[in-house]
Amino acid sequence: MSRGLPHAEDFGFDLRSLIAKRITPLERARLQKTIQAEARKDERVEDATVTLTATATSVTIHITLTLATGKFPLVLSVDSVSTAVIFPQAA
Repeated sequence: MSRGLPHAEDFGFDLRSLIAKRITPLERARLQKTIQAEARKDERVEDATVTLTATATSVTIHITLTLATGKFPLVLSVDSVSTAVIFPQAA
């Protein structure tokens, strides 16, 4: 399985690898920083905040991207069956 995008192999992080993995608070902090760094690879992203929640069967990541045009919130939800990207309305 490819880690990145077909046209940009150095982009991306396979969130499915986190399903059913025991994640300690230290590991959670490291993963949040890793996901934040991945988001910042896009030149349109000025900043990113990331909160990761993991259970035995799923991973949910709340991300707020800061772009030149404003803040852009999104939620990534991954389980063993599906992946969903949710675009909640900005507050």
